[in-house]
Amino acid sequence: MRARSGKAAVLWTILFALAGAAAALGDTVRHTTADQDIARLAVVQSADFGSATGWVGGPVTPSPPKPIHCPAYHAKPVALVQTGSAESFFSRGGLQFDSQVQVLRTARMVTLDWQRTVVPAVVEPCLATAFASHLEKGETLVSFGRTSFPKVGSLTAAYRGVIDVKQANGGKVRLAIDIVLFTTGRVTLDLTTTVRLASAASVRPAEVSLARDMAGRAASASGTA
Repeated sequence: MRARSGKAAVLWTILFALAGAAAALGDTVRHTTADQDIARLAVVQSADFGSATGWVGGPVTPSPPKPIHCPAYHAKPVALVQTGSAESFFSRGGLQFDSQVQVLRTARMVTLDWQRTVVPAVVEPCLATAFASHLEKGETLVSFGRTSFPKVGSLTAAYRGVIDVKQANGGKVRLAIDIVLFTTGRVTLDLTTTVRLASAASVRPAEVSLARDMAGRAASASGTA
């Protein structure tokens, strides 16, 4: 099984440290078999790519989120209980999809977490700073901010980071990293897409399709469809 890229792992750590991370900020982790099954079912599956060939990947072990310390951002403590967590990573050529799903004990917990970690205006500049601080040698931040994305599930927020990556021949490749956060019932979902910026528009339909597949399975499995 091919491991996910370091970039995808870093991006998930940054985003879920603020948005949808039930284990962050001192919350409780109490996984149940049923909710682990929901999480594993809801992440991107190989079947989601249909007849398309060349995709490599599958389930991977989720990295525990780490809280981000932003001077201007202080998340209000909320008692959350994470009952399920799963991740999958798929790649084909330079295109990568990293999906994460976390299940909380109640839908109310999901709403409260969203209000504390996605809604505040100060979250975006905090994420931009964290995003830039995690760039590796040879990578330069071009931009980071909210971007439009069709509504998926109950709540949806999307961000795009654009970076230049220096190549061995002295040239550079400009990448778009899209991070879509969405919820359904008591499930929080995340889809991170890494692709050349020039191809980002053509990949958007696939992003939307995968996100809708994830939300649909999560809603059905958790009884919120």
